[in-house]
Amino acid sequence: MAPQQIGQFTIVAELAPCEGGVVYKATDPKGRTVALRTLSLDAPGAADTLPRFRAAAKAASALSSPNVAGIFGGGEAGGLFFVAVEFVEGVKLSATLAKGEPMPMSEVLDLSRQVCSGLDHAHAQGIVHPELKPTNIIVEWDGTAKIMDFGVPRKHSSDHISEAIYYLSPEEARGEPLTPRSNLFSWGAMLYQMVSGHKPFNASDAATLRRKIAEEMPSDPQDLNPDVPPRVGEIILKALAKAPEERYGSGAELVNDLENYKRVAAAPGQATAPPQAAAPAAAGTQVWTPGSEIRKALAPSKPPSPPPAPPPAPVAAPRAAPAPAKPAPPPSPPAAVAAAPKPERPAAAAAKPGAPRNPLIYVIVGLAALLLLAIVAGVFWLRRAPEQPQAAATTAAPESGVASPPASTELPEVPATTPARGSRRKKEVAAPAEVAPATGGLSLDSSPQGAEVQIDGRHEAAWVTPFTATGLAAGSHTVSFSKPGYTAASRTAQVAAGQNAVLAVQLAELAATLAVGSDPAGATITVDGKDTGKVTPAQLIVGKGSHTVALHKAGYLDASGTVQAAPGQTAQFSSTLKQTGSTENIKTVGKLGGLFGGAQANSGRVSVRTNPKGAQVRVNGQPVKKTTPVDFYLEPGSYELSLTLEGYKPVKKIVDVVKGGKLTVDETLTH
Repeated sequence: MAPQQIGQFTIVAELAPCEGGVVYKATDPKGRTVALRTLSLDAPGAADTLPRFRAAAKAASALSSPNVAGIFGGGEAGGLFFVAVEFVEGVKLSATLAKGEPMPMSEVLDLSRQVCSGLDHAHAQGIVHPELKPTNIIVEWDGTAKIMDFGVPRKHSSDHISEAIYYLSPEEARGEPLTPRSNLFSWGAMLYQMVSGHKPFNASDAATLRRKIAEEMPSDPQDLNPDVPPRVGEIILKALAKAPEERYGSGAELVNDLENYKRVAAAPGQATAPPQAAAPAAAGTQVWTPGSEIRKALAPSKPPSPPPAPPPAPVAAPRAAPAPAKPAPPPSPPAAVAAAPKPERPAAAAAKPGAPRNPLIYVIVGLAALLLLAIVAGVFWLRRAPEQPQAAATTAAPESGVASPPASTELPEVPATTPARGSRRKKEVAAPAEVAPATGGLSLDSSPQGAEVQIDGRHEAAWVTPFTATGLAAGSHTVSFSKPGYTAASRTAQVAAGQNAVLAVQLAELAATLAVGSDPAGATITVDGKDTGKVTPAQLIVGKGSHTVALHKAGYLDASGTVQAAPGQTAQFSSTLKQTGSTENIKTVGKLGGLFGGAQANSGRVSVRTNPKGAQVRVNGQPVKKTTPVDFYLEPGSYELSLTLEGYKPVKKIVDVVKGGKLTVDETLTH
């Protein structure tokens, strides 16, 4: 039987047994509901467990993460050591995994963000969870994930399989100390089960299971569920690496890879390269590169020989030189030019003695080098630069030698034109920095989809999940999701320049509110057979649908009823409690009682008849000595009469007894 009080805590109900004790639902002096974990000081092994329990609980009490169940305090009372922990209501991850079905990636991502955040917070304080398993992760009704049982030491039995053993890390399976990476391995094992619907390690006995965890790698989760993205399988298997140093160093690293699995899977090997970097490479000839411009400058002027040169004036000058050399020398130079399309090869061929166009080739090569230097100053200047050398070549045409005049006229003109275009060049260089700011993208999704999104408090009509927001400044952004019928959710997303982050949330269906009252107040409230730990008047959060509400107060009859709860609405239940009469002195009446006995001075007479006869009568749970038909006296007040007969449905009735009155109850029992 559960105690009524442990220290300053009032016990409401017994929740579950635990190692060396029991977990109770209790209230503290402030009226706050807590989970009270106890350890009997007389339990076997308590002398060894208590110091570890006390030290672990004290260390864990320093944690203050929204994803970690808080520890409020502890102490000793009545032969028990107790720790008061935040009372968390919701769905355990173990219940979700028990379905054996893969979870949507949006839920996997949302849960991973929260659990890994809680783990990183604890690890930063030097605290490692001693037994991370699905039962110790609870998702509250608003979608918040809580890690339970930090600061509670555990011992793993080696002779039987328990839930915890499936999620041991290899070092823990070998009996070695735990580290933060051990927790990340355990979470990786849960991730494996979440995406595939199967545990990564399984065996019929504990020893074999421990050996598999320590020595064998599981198959790719994609082998069990083809819908698992390939990159996600790689991430999970990295978390399940046997050597701790080969796993993720923090939960944040693991979450970052999970959030970017789409981008990484789309461009293997380019995890750190922004998606925009790939676009220019694919553009090919549409994008200007120094090499391509040099080829354009050299290729048109050399292969077609003198006539096809771009400007008309230079064309005339080359023609004068090749004309006298046509009979004998020209056959060899054209062959060399045709055999080698690269610019270096024609230059080498032009070096042969007797080649009349050697000076022009050197001038063009020099011009190409000059253009390459000009590229650094600005793309637009470079594209217009060839006009100046060509004008210089026109003035040099009348001279008999082509080598010296072009060289002397081109080189001085380059610095002469630089000051005239200096200001324009500066503007063109600064422009790219303004066009390419440090921005990134954010792909947003929700389950269910269709949620409106606010980013840093701003909303646009098109911002409805799923969608991708672009042009976001690099850094932290607050993202809020809202959908009618569901609780709102808010998350913080990190956007990196040139990258596309992914954020998905699981929206919890909006619960209904139940307002419960009684006259007099102070009645305990039970909903659907479960004690809520609240007393009237109170407001409760319940799911949509029908609920049975019962009220109990000492000295009054219990009251109950059914209410319908709708999402986002408040259902009302209130009852005027009837004070019970005393059952300490129930006096039955014999066959002659009506003739000789008479009524008691301060009582009322109750006559109970049933068809068939012989039913047992109880008054507020107290049995009447005779079966039906029976007459008895009760003090004034309200009573619950129950009639039971084997083979028939029980009957319950509320009756009011008045002083000097007579009440008749006549019931036909049914099968």
